Amino acid sequence: MTVQAMDVGHELRRLVADGCISMGALAAITGIAPGRLQRLLDLQPGLSTAASEFSEDEIRRVSTLAGQLTWGAEIGDYERLRAIIETLSAQFELSHENIALLTRTSVEDVQSFLADPATAPWEFTFHFAVRAYYLFHAVLNAAPDGER
Repeated sequence: MTVQAMDVGHELRRLVADGCISMGALAAITGIAPGRLQRLLDLQPGLSTAASEFSEDEIRRVSTLAGQLTWGAEIGDYERLRAIIETLSAQFELSHENIALLTRTSVEDVQSFLADPATAPWEFTFHFAVRAYYLFHAVLNAAPDGER
């Protein structure tokens, strides 16, 4: 099996060129000034002395964003929602009952969805997804920086 590293700068430059996101949006999302962000995107893959201008946190955040924007659409909606629920449970110790109460759904519906998402009614899935997404971000906004 071959593992190929992602060229973060190339992928983000491609997303900008394709009109998926602007440099202004990237700067707003990452909190990195546009000029510095452009220098980061211009770095060649691998170890570089130029990379020392950037903090490990900046490099991690930009790399994570590039991966999520590049490959995120390939994750199915049911898998994505299930991952949100599993993260709320495993990482943030919310029980299925907690999640049900906080999303104003029944614990039975949550458990049924997790057992077989394809059988859940569309209306439930939509409302549950929107509410679970909101809950997930509420939790992330309250989490210490190292746990986000």
